[in-house]
Amino acid sequence: MEPAVFDGAMCYDAARGQYVAFGGSHRRYDADGKTHLFEGGHWREAECIWSPGARDGAAMVYDSKRKLCVLFGGQNYYSAPSGDTWEWNGHTWSSKETATKPPPRRGHVMAFDEERGVTVMYGGAKSDGSVWEYDGKDWRECECASGPSRNHGSMCFDRTFRVCLFFGGSPGDQISDTWRWNGVDWLELECKEPPTHLGWFALAWCESLKQTVLVGETVKGEQRMCGYVGPRWHTLETNVPRYRKDGACLASGRDGLLLHGGTKCGCGRDDTWEFDGVWTSSDGLFQGGWRELTGQCTPRFDTEEVMFYDAARKVTYLLGTDWDETDGQDYRQHMWAWDGWNWRAVECRSFPPRGVRHAVHDEQRGIPVCVVRTGEYGNPSWSVWEWEGLYWRQSGVAGNLVDGLYFDQVWKEPFGLFWSESPKDSPIWSSKAEVRSWNGSHWFTRATLELPDIAGYRWIAYDATRRVLVMLTEAWNDKHPHATYEYDFAILRKLDTKNAPFIAASRSMIAFPPQGKVLLAGCGFDYEEQMTFDYFWTFDGADWSMPRVLTKPTPRRSPLLAYDSHRQTVVAFGGQDTWGWIFDTWEYGPDS
Repeated sequence: MEPAVFDGAMCYDAARGQYVAFGGSHRRYDADGKTHLFEGGHWREAECIWSPGARDGAAMVYDSKRKLCVLFGGQNYYSAPSGDTWEWNGHTWSSKETATKPPPRRGHVMAFDEERGVTVMYGGAKSDGSVWEYDGKDWRECECASGPSRNHGSMCFDRTFRVCLFFGGSPGDQISDTWRWNGVDWLELECKEPPTHLGWFALAWCESLKQTVLVGETVKGEQRMCGYVGPRWHTLETNVPRYRKDGACLASGRDGLLLHGGTKCGCGRDDTWEFDGVWTSSDGLFQGGWRELTGQCTPRFDTEEVMFYDAARKVTYLLGTDWDETDGQDYRQHMWAWDGWNWRAVECRSFPPRGVRHAVHDEQRGIPVCVVRTGEYGNPSWSVWEWEGLYWRQSGVAGNLVDGLYFDQVWKEPFGLFWSESPKDSPIWSSKAEVRSWNGSHWFTRATLELPDIAGYRWIAYDATRRVLVMLTEAWNDKHPHATYEYDFAILRKLDTKNAPFIAASRSMIAFPPQGKVLLAGCGFDYEEQMTFDYFWTFDGADWSMPRVLTKPTPRRSPLLAYDSHRQTVVAFGGQDTWGWIFDTWEYGPDS
C-alpha cells in the first residue's frame, strides 16, 4: 500500500535505513493520516496506536542528532491549520508539548541543520514569514534583519557549505533566487544560471553527487534537474520523472534520492522513483539516473481508456492515454495488465490511434481486437486493430459502432452493434442498426434491427449465457422514460420492469455469468447535476434491484468494467467524481 500521493511529508530515517512518509492527500479534500515506510523497494503501512491525525501540507525532517523524525503543522481540509509538533522514533508517534509554539501553518519548509543540531522551519500559509528553530525541547523564533519573505519554496541542508539553502517560492511570478540561512540571518546568494519558470520543484542533498540538487518541472511541462555548486547552478542531464504539477515528495537517502507522488490534472500520482546517479569523471559526467520502482504502480489515464479481459493470458488489460496538462498537445499511451493482485506496465511498441475505443478478446484466434473511432461525430473514421504481443497493427476498417464489442461462442467471433447509416449528428439519434461479426479480415452482417426512439443515452451488455443483448436507455423526459430491452438477434423486446436505476448517465454495464445477471455501476445525476449514491444495480432478466454489499466503491462516473472468466470476478477501475479522476481498482465476485 502506497502513501498518499501529494502534499505529504517524507524524510529518510538514517538510523533505521528507511524512508518515512506521513499524511498527504489522494485527491482534493481527502487528507490522509497514515504512516508508510519504504525499504527493500516496497512501501508498507506502519501500525501506529497514536498519530498526528489526517492532514496534508505538513513538513518533516530527520533529526540526525537525536535519531528521530520531526513533523510540524499541516491542515485537514475541514479544519484550520495545525501548530502541533510530533516525533517518530521508528515505531510510534509522540506529541511534543513545548513552552513556545510557532503559529499554525501548512505548506512550510523545514531542514535539519547538522552543523548546529537544530530543525529550521520557514514560511508556509498562515505564517508571518519568520524563521523558527527546534532543538528537541522547545521552539525559538529567530530575529532576522532580512529574508526571502514569501510562501512555498524549498529548503535543505547543504553538507558542503554547512548551511541551509532555500530556493524559489511565490506569490506572483515564480521566483528563482537562492538564499542561505546560517543560524543568524538570511543572505541572498548571487547565483549564475539559476533554474527559472518552475511550476513545481524540490531541493534535497544528494550524497552520491555531493551537492544540493533541485528536481522540478517548468510551467511548460519541461523536466529539470539541477545541481548547486556555489555560486552556480548547473543542469544535470538525466531522465527526470515527468508529469507532476506540484505536491511531490523528495527526500535525501543514504546514497541517492527518493521521489514520490505529485499531481496531474487535479489528481495524485502514486509512483515512486529512485535516483542513484554517481560522478564518473572530472568533466562533470555521471552515470545512472532515475528509475521507477516496479510493483508500486497504478495506471494513470486522463482519457481514451478501454479495459478488457484476455482469456488466453488470464489477465485484464487496460489501454489509455495520459495527457500532458501543460498544453494539451503532448500525450503518452500506455498498456497495463491486472493479474488479480497488482498492475504491471506492458511493453507495447505501437498503439492504436487516439480516439473512442472498444475492445474484446477474440477467444477463437487468441488475440485482443480493438475498434477505434477518430474524427468528429459529423465525419467519424473507424478502424480495427489487433494486438500481437508487442505491437498493435491495423487489420481492417469498421463502420459506426454503437457501443461495445463482445464475443459470441456460437459464431466464435467478436461482434458489435453498428449503425446502418452514419448519422450526421450525434449517433444517439439514429435507429437503424446491424449486428456484425469480425473474422480477422472482414465484417459479416448477422442481423438487422430498429433501435428504440430515445433522446438520451443507451447502455448495452451482452449476456452470453442467455445469448441476448441487454439495453438500458436513459430517462430524458416524460416522453422518453427509463426502459430496458432485450435482443436475441431476432426480436427486440421492451421489458416491463418495476424498478429502474436513477438517471443512468455516466454509468457502465457488463454481464456477470456466475449470477446470471447484468451489473450496472456508476453514479446517477439529477437534473441539477448533483451526484446521487445509487452506485450499484443488477438485472436478472426480469427486473432491476440494488444488492446489499458490505463494501463498494465510492460514487463515480463511468468506471471501466471487465469480466475475468478465470476467477469469475468483475474488475472495476477508476472513474471520475466531483473532485477529479479516481485510480483505484475493485473486484466483484460471485460471493459478493
